[in-house]
Amino acid sequence: CRENGVPFYVAAPLSSIDFSIPTGDLIPIEERGPEEVTHVFGCQIAPEGVKVRNIAFDVTPAKYVTGIITEKGVFRPEDLHRLNEEGADLESFMMKADE
Repeated sequence: CRENGVPFYVAAPLSSIDFSIPTGDLIPIEERGPEEVTHVFGCQIAPEGVKVRNIAFDVTPAKYVTGIITEKGVFRPEDLHRLNEEGADLESFMMKADE
C-alpha cells in the first residue's frame, strides 16, 4: 500500500458511495452467515464446531486508496471528496458521465 509504494485500487459501483456518511467509522458493516465460509457447494469444508465471523467487507481509509474503479471510470478519493464538498449530487454526476 501507500507506505510501500504499492498502488491499491477498490472496485465498486458508484451506487455504493454514500456521501451522507461523513466517515468510514459510521458505515454499518454487514455480517453474513458462516456457511459462506464453512461450506462449498453444500459440503462442509471446515471442522465441526469451528467459530466463524463472516464480515462482508472492510473499510479502508482513503489515504491508502489509489483509486476507485467504477462503471463510470476511475476516481481518486480526493476527487470524490471534492465532489462531496461542492455539494455534488452523485446521481446527476453519474448521468453527466454517461454523456
